Amino acid sequence: MEPFCGSCNVASKVHIKNKILNDKNPYLIAMFQALKNGWIPPTEVSEEDYQLTKRNQDIEPHVAGFVGFACSFAGKFWGGYARDTKGGGTGNYALRGHNSILKKMETLMDAEFTCKDFTEQSYNNCIIYCDPPYKNTTPYYKKILGEFPYDKFLEWVNEQSKNNIVLISEYKHNVPDNAYILLEIPSKTSIRDKDGNVIDTVEVLYTVNKNFSTNLIHISNIKAKENNVDDIDGIINF
Repeated sequence: MEPFCGSCNVASKVHIKNKILNDKNPYLIAMFQALKNGWIPPTEVSEEDYQLTKRNQDIEPHVAGFVGFACSFAGKFWGGYARDTKGGGTGNYALRGHNSILKKMETLMDAEFTCKDFTEQSYNNCIIYCDPPYKNTTPYYKKILGEFPYDKFLEWVNEQSKNNIVLISEYKHNVPDNAYILLEIPSKTSIRDKDGNVIDTVEVLYTVNKNFSTNLIHISNIKAKENNVDDIDGIINF
């Protein structure tokens, strides 16, 4: 189960039949639900198409979910029309997104997609993987999602950990005192503290389940190095 499934980079690699994939962004979930029902995303999206879809995103929310992410700069929802600036022209980001999402759907057709706040969810005997917005980073589409309630999230994690295995990704300097770190990966992303000083970051996978067995999750640092993987999503496989 994932309460913040995003683009399903992890879920598409998880070899478990029963998957519940949730995200609070209604356009993203509308896209995944449409894909399950046979919708095929476009392979070409012009800048005019991009702006028109943005203005009318509630008419076809599944299309907005695809265009808003796949065709935006750095994959940020409605973050500006993506261009291949290094090549001097316009890269076909729609085609890349089309191919990528259809490949992911090969392992997601049996998944249940929901659109709820994490506080509305409670489970038993599940593996819950949480990839929330990292603390003290730019909020993800604040217009819809608002400020992320980190304190409330940690309370939820502690409660859900009583009857589930809960795994969370976050920057190391943000993990709570009761965390058990399972994996650390130096990140290529640097951030600045409140005084403007640059801080090198380390991504971690942690749990608050004291008796968690690492035999339930297969993590290979060697594989990460061989494939030049620099984030948690790239090497998790249940």
